[in-house]
Amino acid sequence: MKTLEWWYDLEPGFLAHTDVLQNSFPTRVAGRDAVVHPPGVPKGAMAWAGSVLGPPQFGYTAQSPPDAQWGWLDSFTAKNEEIVAIKRLVLTSPVDPDVEDVQQIAEHVVAATDTWWSAISAWVEIITGQHLTHVGHHKPDVVGNPTSIWLVAEDGFQSAPVTIPTVYRMQLSPLNLVDSAMLRSAALLADPGPPLAWTLLRDARSLKNVRQYRRAVIDSATAADVAVTQLLDDQLSIHNPQDRPKILKESRMLGSKLHQLSKVGTSLPQSFQDKLVDKRNVAVHEGASITDSECGDAIAEAASVVELAFPLPTPPGTDQQLHRLW
Repeated sequence: MKTLEWWYDLEPGFLAHTDVLQNSFPTRVAGRDAVVHPPGVPKGAMAWAGSVLGPPQFGYTAQSPPDAQWGWLDSFTAKNEEIVAIKRLVLTSPVDPDVEDVQQIAEHVVAATDTWWSAISAWVEIITGQHLTHVGHHKPDVVGNPTSIWLVAEDGFQSAPVTIPTVYRMQLSPLNLVDSAMLRSAALLADPGPPLAWTLLRDARSLKNVRQYRRAVIDSATAADVAVTQLLDDQLSIHNPQDRPKILKESRMLGSKLHQLSKVGTSLPQSFQDKLVDKRNVAVHEGASITDSECGDAIAEAASVVELAFPLPTPPGTDQQLHRLW
């Protein structure tokens, strides 16, 4: 038996407690059992803020030198927690070359790893609220100048360049770090990944983060629509199974779904209408204005109904249900 070993570069990476570096996490990639190995602090290196990480100390990967592509240590958050930025993960999976086609397996796992990470990062975002998925236009953290400019003398010879200062933009906001239990849960739940309503809500939060409030409210309402549809389906299956197909077919709009939901004894609070449905009806009009506060309220209302329809799961092998920190 041999080991198939590969690494995966994360963009943008995620922030975690340093305990994550001391653990490995079971998962499945392309239908195969695999193990996730975070990077580590290089042997003999001083663990201080800003020092780069290196590969796990095993296999071929161990020959890679430490550098920022693996990640780096940091030392502060608003809670004064020691944190680490993880930018690359190593994965391993046992393989038997005598009975398996290694080339074919390698092609399958490489093709599947993007999808695998998309599912894991979605769970990380849902649990912690970190923004790992770029939806909408994101201003870069370093605002430099892609255009170089210089002054040329009359004789055609280049003179000194005109210097344009570079601006560094940092977002200072409360941050929930990934710990070992969270990453283990995300790795175990990589297949099939989160329900659509949760990923829509994830996208809405990402849009709010870049101040695209109209799009965020519309995505929030779509997530809520998916959740209300599921709630209605569940309730009809219990209380009115014979008319369920007909009612679901006729209830295409969110308003009619809410009406049918109330008829089977499940009513959502008035705030759902006021803070989400009404704001969504405003947001779809060109030129409409949605404030940051209104957007946040809409996302909160959507999150409440999504949690009702799609409760966060209990990962395999554990007895603790996931819960979100935002």
